[in-house]
Order: sequence, then C-alpha cells, then structure tokens
Amino acid sequence: MHVIHQQWMVQFERPAIYPVIERNIPLGEDGSHQSPEGIRMVGRAFAEMYLTEAN
Repeated sequence: MHVIHQQWMVQFERPAIYPVIERNIPLGEDGSHQSPEGIRMVGRAFAEMYLTEAN
C-alpha cells in the first residue's frame, strides 16, 4: 500500500506525470505478470498518449 501511495503522490510533485491504472490488462499464466497481449495493450495506450501529449 505504501508503494501505491507514493506512486500516486509523485504525480502532484512532478509536472506531466500521470498514474496509469492497469486493471483491465490481461494477466499471463502466472496470474501476476501481464500476458503478451496485455503488454501490447499497454504499449498501444502509451503510444496514443505520447502522440497526444507530444504534439
């Protein structure tokens, strides 16, 4: 819980930092790490946000 709190607080201390909630990202067989499709989903979301914010 401490880590989540600190990650949340950093967005207020540094400009242009936003939390990313990944609740809907599919997990792999171990149930802990993202599946390959989940990693692609995160990459696509990052690319879309980067293009929006960079322009």
